[in-house]
Amino acid sequence: MELHSFGCRVLEEKRIQAAFALLEAERGKGNFPGFSALVGQGDQTLASSSGGFTHPVSRADNQPVTGSTIFDCASLTKVVVTLPLLLILVDHGRLSLSDPVSRYLPAFAGEGKEQVTLQHLLTHTSGLPSSELTPVK
Repeated sequence: MELHSFGCRVLEEKRIQAAFALLEAERGKGNFPGFSALVGQGDQTLASSSGGFTHPVSRADNQPVTGSTIFDCASLTKVVVTLPLLLILVDHGRLSLSDPVSRYLPAFAGEGKEQVTLQHLLTHTSGLPSSELTPVK
């Protein structure tokens, strides 16, 4: 069995394509309007697939989803992207969840935010107010 650096089995092409087919089938059932997926190993892209459209209801700016489509994952970003990446860095001893955010983002300091840790942000316990989304232009 071939392993990559995280100890998982290397995916076979047919399994990757089966996963992409499942995404397309679920999109076709209306479970989500669109998707963009990429499978990589190290610094190599093994496969990618996109399907569907950017908006679930008919709008003038509705576009096909591509590999460069930007998705607003909202709070899911922490679970799907940020948390796994941070935990890899914790595992490698590069950071601690109890580190203040300002250690990595100096502009974050001030206005009482010096005590806010990475864990606070990940668990929604920082005490920071929510923000309004503004369209990207």
